[in-house]
Amino acid sequence: MMNELTANDHLTKPGDMPIPADAPVPLKVEPPTEESEKHWLVRKDTIRKLWIGGSAILVLVALLDVVVHKHVHFGPEAWFGFFSIYGFIACVAMVVGAKLLGIFLKRSDTYYDSPE
Repeated sequence: MMNELTANDHLTKPGDMPIPADAPVPLKVEPPTEESEKHWLVRKDTIRKLWIGGSAILVLVALLDVVVHKHVHFGPEAWFGFFSIYGFIACVAMVVGAKLLGIFLKRSDTYYDSPE
């Protein structure tokens, strides 16, 4: 029994706190892979899951359009998928508008540099 190591054998400096005997054993950590080092939103498996989830929500909303009774105020609101199409067009318009606004508000890379 004299040659067995205990959890506190690594303590070399005075003042180090001893590890309790019932402390959990650290898990073995695998070295990171190239895919796991990427941000979670740019990993291929996450992108695939987001596409599947988004498509499922789109299909669910489109199917609810058939089941849910709508109180229409204008004729086109009664069309199947009108609000999905309207939302898509509004989103595209906002993106295009932001790109056009960016053209007018763009500054050079050295805009905030102090003149020397």
